Amino acid sequence: MIESSDIWLLAGGAVVAASVPILHRVAGWMLAGMDTDWASSARDWAALAGAGPKILSALEPLSLPAPQPLTPRHQACVGVAAASASSVALWNVTGFAAAAVLALALGLTLASICDLRGRLIPDALILPLAALGLVLATLGYSVPVEASAIGLVAGWGSLWLLSVLYTLVTRRHGLGLGDAKLLGLAGAWAGWQLLPSIALVAVLLAIMAAILIAKGRPSTKMAVPLGPSLAFATLLALGTLGRLPGGLL
Repeated sequence: MIESSDIWLLAGGAVVAASVPILHRVAGWMLAGMDTDWASSARDWAALAGAGPKILSALEPLSLPAPQPLTPRHQACVGVAAASASSVALWNVTGFAAAAVLALALGLTLASICDLRGRLIPDALILPLAALGLVLATLGYSVPVEASAIGLVAGWGSLWLLSVLYTLVTRRHGLGLGDAKLLGLAGAWAGWQLLPSIALVAVLLAIMAAILIAKGRPSTKMAVPLGPSLAFATLLALGTLGRLPGGLL
């Protein structure tokens, strides 16, 4: 006998996978309306403030590449990964909580595509999803609201500090503020207790992706964005909440 939770699990994964081409197009529209060369704006403001040539040259390496479309093969890989992670997140979840998790899965998949295409994650995606996580916690559908609020602040603050230190030391764009907001979103949904596990899984997924890219293109030097790994690690973490006391109802 098929239960309602099984229907959500199977249908949710299928919906996410089938939505990837549409989300890819939406990501293009969103990135087209964003300033991808934010370092240029920073240099302009620094110049107006009378900054010297050393400061202006230090900002040069922070420019991001222009957004590029994903190949059909890469879109298929995103679809498989997103559908698998979404199915895990929907494990033993029904009703309103399942609908919210499905909305989160679609939003995180869109955020991942934006990060893969343009190394940017729009606030218009992350902030509403983080707020939805807090609302679920407040209504008693997920972790305690205190754990959700602490997770939001701790997740965002830890990666924000790491990103600032990395940029100051290396003068290169590494971890972006979008990654910090993503980890904050993860904390809002899963609670602060799961943040170390989510970060660890995300790093492992990113390393695996880097190894696969290196094998396929040994002579190509390519940075691997952390956003997709954080997104999928968050969905995997939510799957464990469905089997934990006080988790998703």
